[in-house]
Amino acid sequence: MSTTKTRRLDLRLTDKQDTLIRRAAEQEGRSVSEFTLSTVTMEAQRRLADQRVFILSEEDHARFEEILQTPLKDDPKLRKLLNRPSPFGTHIDLDDPRTPER
Repeated sequence: MSTTKTRRLDLRLTDKQDTLIRRAAEQEGRSVSEFTLSTVTMEAQRRLADQRVFILSEEDHARFEEILQTPLKDDPKLRKLLNRPSPFGTHIDLDDPRTPER
């Protein structure tokens, strides 16, 4: 993947938005471009990681299937983690009025 920046992204914003972004970038000691690009990239990655449907090329799909079919290696730390009691308990009563709504 090339790291040379060849693309531009132009945005229109209000004075208030401009001030807010500039102050946040200054607080982090970064340029407005660095701050904006890293923030937008992180949000894009977060949103894409949450998607439920993935479109893969045939090559990527074959690799994905290969990974799924590969037997798991024994990992004592993972086994210990999965065998410990849940910090959330073992039962959620959806009829309990104390259960937060989703």
